[in-house]
Amino acid sequence: MGDHGAPENRGGRGSGEIPLPGGGVLRTPAETEHDFGSTEVRFADVVQPFWLMALVALGVVPHPDSGQPQIDLARAREAIAVLELLRAKTSGHLDDAEQRLLDQALYELRMNYLGAQDRSGGA
Repeated sequence: MGDHGAPENRGGRGSGEIPLPGGGVLRTPAETEHDFGSTEVRFADVVQPFWLMALVALGVVPHPDSGQPQIDLARAREAIAVLELLRAKTSGHLDDAEQRLLDQALYELRMNYLGAQDRSGGA
């Protein structure tokens, strides 16, 4: 530890690493920026988690913990609402493929929501 309780830079001047008490290493921002910049994020990477979450909540895809279909209409509504918000906020800024993906996800989820609502006796 340094004089004021801060981790001491024992990695050498300019090494970019500061050992932390209890283990681990703190890397300087210049070193971590490279790690984050190497991954390309696509629009589908934003849509698909909410699409899948809704499909699981609608019982279309088995729940990962039980392996059985489970219906949770409230969770499905939340995921659909996020995708609707995403569509509203990105209106006019998506290319054709991105727009089709989002429209397809919302259409499929709404149709499955109605089916799940009927199967569960409403909500």
